[in-house]
Amino acid sequence: MGKTLVDSQTRTDPFVLGSFWVLVIWAGVEWALIVLFVPETYAPVLLRRKAIKLRKETGDDRWKAPIEIMNKSVLKTVTWSCIRPFQLLFFEQMCLSLCLLSAVLLGILYLFFGVSVHSSTAYPRPGVLITDTGIRGRLSE
Repeated sequence: MGKTLVDSQTRTDPFVLGSFWVLVIWAGVEWALIVLFVPETYAPVLLRRKAIKLRKETGDDRWKAPIEIMNKSVLKTVTWSCIRPFQLLFFEQMCLSLCLLSAVLLGILYLFFGVSVHSSTAYPRPGVLITDTGIRGRLSE
């Protein structure tokens, strides 16, 4: 199917494009504020910083944080990060139940969006409707 009327309107509407850029700028500002003002709370990183500080102060290289001693490969870390969600899904009943519930609810929600009818000011004839799939039809008058 070609472009629908709704898609072509959305891509050229200055209000939609302007609000997109406002949101992108706002997200950038929020990210900068988080990086600048939110302190680090991850314990292994804090311990590494403390060990580095103690090594500088004392000159003793025996001060090591557990995260510095670990010699995990990147491949092993990525593999474990990919396996862990499936372990939770299959071995934790509550996680499986909540995932199934949210899948059903989101499926119902998306079905509602898929069958909703959009009215368009660019297509002013009464009785014409355009759905999300781009199917045009006439309402019975």
